[in-house]
Amino acid sequence: MAGVTALPATSHTLIAHPASPWATGLRVDVALSVAGTINGPGLLLNYRVHGAADELAALAIPPARAAGPADGLWQATCFELFVGRPDDPAYREFNFSPSGQWAWYVFSQERQRDAVPPPVFSPPELEWQPGVCPVLVAWVPAALLPPRPWRMGLSTVLAHRDGRLAYLALHHPKDRPDFHERAGWILSPDLPHLPAST
Repeated sequence: MAGVTALPATSHTLIAHPASPWATGLRVDVALSVAGTINGPGLLLNYRVHGAADELAALAIPPARAAGPADGLWQATCFELFVGRPDDPAYREFNFSPSGQWAWYVFSQERQRDAVPPPVFSPPELEWQPGVCPVLVAWVPAALLPPRPWRMGLSTVLAHRDGRLAYLALHHPKDRPDFHERAGWILSPDLPHLPAST
């Protein structure tokens, strides 16, 4: 992603939920770092999909669209971030699509979404890099994140060309996939302070 100055990243591996109907052999490695752009400081996430060639070939990728907000992205291949504070039931959810579209939601508690989220003055930035191990790069401006310290859940939905969905996360605490379950948010990142604008 052009114009990004990133500090050293930490890497985390997402695995498929055992109940997923496909892609149990795929994994997603996420490199997480703080980064500055011309639009200010933020978080930089690199989601890289790994797996057998036949499973990667079956991955359905949404077609490119005009960059901007959209609902329902999780119904197709989509990369996600959940972030809140350890002592606060409120949290944020971010969805990043290979199409270039994104979504962010503000929750007051589990699955209780605010009807009207605050306005977005500096939106997330996305870049999709197809290839043998496809990559989605997402930059999230600091203004959209809650105050630190953070408790995070990293997750991904991978769609098969036949419509089946696989659900990947750092940890799956339930018998069924549930990315909103805080017991699955096992990441408390020890990241440097967000850098100044470049």
